[in-house]
Amino acid sequence: MWESIVACSAASEIAFCIPWFGAATLPIYWYGILASLGIFVGAYYAARHVSSEGEDPDLVWDALLWVLLAGLLGARLWYVISEVLGGSTAYSLARPIEILNPRSGGMNIFGGAVAGLIGMYFYARARKIDGWLLADAGLLGLLLGQ
Repeated sequence: MWESIVACSAASEIAFCIPWFGAATLPIYWYGILASLGIFVGAYYAARHVSSEGEDPDLVWDALLWVLLAGLLGARLWYVISEVLGGSTAYSLARPIEILNPRSGGMNIFGGAVAGLIGMYFYARARKIDGWLLADAGLLGLLLGQ
């Protein structure tokens, strides 16, 4: 087991590996760690901003799930669509897993921002809260996270 973990961690872009279903290992990449740190710092700033405006900062942490899921999906779909429009044949509806797998390509911040804004809008409507306050807090949070 330790040999496979050490062999998995040999690449410089991999931070560490964890055991995964028997002899397999799951690599944890540096870009994933840094992206997670950016998301946390951005959400922390947004929560502080909402708190300074006199609202409950838990609104930001509750909205984060909506915004993050929508943003990740939008970022990946924007990337795939731009690749397809650019002439790439790497993505096909016959292989939908490749479309959703960010490790087989990349993500685009524009798609993430647009889809995250849509997710935030639906969250604000569902909770009947001020969406402009969340958008104001989230914009600088997005820039910090990026």
